[in-house]
Amino acid sequence: MTSTKGKQFFVRRIEFEGNTTTRDKVIRREIVLEEGQPYNSRLWELSLLRLNQLGYFEQLKPDDKNVTDQKLNDKMAPSDLTLKVREKGKNSIGLTGGVSGLSGAFHRLELLH
Repeated sequence: MTSTKGKQFFVRRIEFEGNTTTRDKVIRREIVLEEGQPYNSRLWELSLLRLNQLGYFEQLKPDDKNVTDQKLNDKMAPSDLTLKVREKGKNSIGLTGGVSGLSGAFHRLELLH
């Protein structure tokens, strides 16, 4: 991420890249930094934490230049933020089983897409 120490700017627009199956509105509802407000690194870090907790994307780190692209304009001019995400694979395999006194042993294998 571009260093913003000493620079105050307003967030004009927050855009997303890399989300092919996850809708923008799902990402946007986790972003606590608001468009039209001054940039606040703590709110941005909280937003990325919230997105990480969803488990939909590979780890998002606030200081990774491959995660956030800031298009900084002149001081106090509105600027754009682009959040670059990489979605995790949605395929998973589940195996469950157990033993019941009434029906004996049981097991189940699931393949989810």
